[in-house]
Amino acid sequence: NLISLVSTPDADGDHLPDHDPRVVIDEIRFSSANTSRDTDADGLTDLQEFSANFFTGGNPKAPDSDNDGITDGQDVLPLQPIATNIPHFRPNFESTWVTWFQIANRLDYSPHNFFIDAPLTTKIFLNWDQDYLYFGCEMNGPARIHIDFDLGNNGWLTGKDNLRLCADPFSARFIEIHLLDATITQWKGTHFLWDDDRQYARLFGRVIDEFNFELANEMLNDNYIIKMKIPRSPEISADWHAGKKIGLRVWFDAPELNSQNLLASLAQLYDMFEVTLKE
Repeated sequence: NLISLVSTPDADGDHLPDHDPRVVIDEIRFSSANTSRDTDADGLTDLQEFSANFFTGGNPKAPDSDNDGITDGQDVLPLQPIATNIPHFRPNFESTWVTWFQIANRLDYSPHNFFIDAPLTTKIFLNWDQDYLYFGCEMNGPARIHIDFDLGNNGWLTGKDNLRLCADPFSARFIEIHLLDATITQWKGTHFLWDDDRQYARLFGRVIDEFNFELANEMLNDNYIIKMKIPRSPEISADWHAGKKIGLRVWFDAPELNSQNLLASLAQLYDMFEVTLKE
């Protein structure tokens, strides 16, 4: 069982073969040119376009693959039209979305059978003021929403600022609400503990208080609405001010409606994206 290495033509040197059915992808199947490393001159090479997402690549012939007005080479999220500059404005929490800032109206990934015979569709909203970060979601079905906040934007599993919330449209309380502390010294083989872990609470006490958070849900035109307020809490880097950057990861499941544990995701699955609080 010898392994042999073979070469394949790559005229423009972009590390995508010109045409070779033995490999996963080539320039012909990706619809890129073998005469240019960057077919659409958007700042991403053809290989970077192809590798831009787990599920689908970018469009090698479109300088702005997600049509958000930012060329792919300058876009932190070249395949997801997510608005990442969040305005300083207190929305009407009890009313419609008129005063909320919409950051996205489609998901990066949602299986066609997420709701048995239909995909999940959503709208996501985000606002802030000095007291709260406001998060809102509208869905076409009763999914659970999971949100990871890297409040210090220093990487998940780093620091004492890793907040996870989970909510569904039928409960007045969070399904999950806890903080992952990654600052503890090695303790029984781990460097990480959730603050609602009994061992952590016994040693250090809880870091966050669920009753300082607000959660609301309702129905609107047969859609399911979830809204939440995350309070200011400087001890966990939840200090809302202009210029602050926050890492976010947003995904969904619906265990009551599918037995395959299917997931949908706002941005690339398992990846975080960065938002900035603006005046």
